[in-house]
Amino acid sequence: MEATIRKPLLTDAQLKVLMLICEDKDTEEMATLLNLSPRTIEYRRITLKDKFDVKTIGGLVYKAYKQGFVSTEITEKRST
Repeated sequence: MEATIRKPLLTDAQLKVLMLICEDKDTEEMATLLNLSPRTIEYRRITLKDKFDVKTIGGLVYKAYKQGFVSTEITEKRST
């Protein structure tokens, strides 16, 4: 029997932070872009790691990609 992988439900705010993490933005950049405090960004990052059941940002990006939250377009934009 194959294990089912549950795709976490994300709020719009969490999704925005996830996309910026995948674009390699740091906390200060995200806070400025989203008009939020750095502490709020840190809280959302922790919440995302909990929802994806990962310990690192690398794990978060990997699972987000594998589960279809992130496309390769982000990687392509960054490498040009």
